[in-house]
Amino acid sequence: MEEIEKKTLSDRIGDFIASYRKIILGLLITLFASAAVVAVTLSVMNVQKEKGLVKLDSIQFEIEKLGSEEADTQKKAEFFEELKKLASSSSGTVKTRAAMAAADAAFADKNWEESRTYWLMAASSQKKAYTNPLALYNAAVCSEELGDADSALRYFDEASQNRDFPLAARSLFNAGRIEESRGNYTEAFTRYEKLEASYAASEWAHLAKSRVIALRAAGKLQ
Repeated sequence: MEEIEKKTLSDRIGDFIASYRKIILGLLITLFASAAVVAVTLSVMNVQKEKGLVKLDSIQFEIEKLGSEEADTQKKAEFFEELKKLASSSSGTVKTRAAMAAADAAFADKNWEESRTYWLMAASSQKKAYTNPLALYNAAVCSEELGDADSALRYFDEASQNRDFPLAARSLFNAGRIEESRGNYTEAFTRYEKLEASYAASEWAHLAKSRVIALRAAGKLQ
């Protein structure tokens, strides 16, 4: 009986394939074609990534060779423009690294606005990468230099949310410091308290504790 049932099932499958062979064949062709397209696309992307990284390394090498002589200012400006173009026209790792290089160059020249622009570009390029909180932290520093406390607070808060970020505790303290400087003592306390709870052994937690004591002594906290 089992043999008959197995044979019947086999016959049914065979009949099904025979009846729909054109459709099945079409689906298989489509799947193979799609796989080929994906393979070609990935290959092209890898080639573009390699070319982008080579170009980036070349630009950075030339910048390092220039040194810090004032006579090299024009050349540095030209290489800076190349970095910005590469960051704007690339994606993924190349975009992130080029944006960070451009941001770093602008930061060194104390061009805070442009530096922040490229730190934020780097942060948004790969939001799950380890570079994201670092880029946000530097964007916050630039924002403070620009007198933009609201943005600085936002970026410090975002950077502090990544527990694996080495400067997470410092980011949280800076967020509390900004709120304290603006007279938002309850908001500052919230961050100081979180800092003590999450990074009790860090120097920033000790500083946060001392700030809470000072604020209470001054009657600014209950």
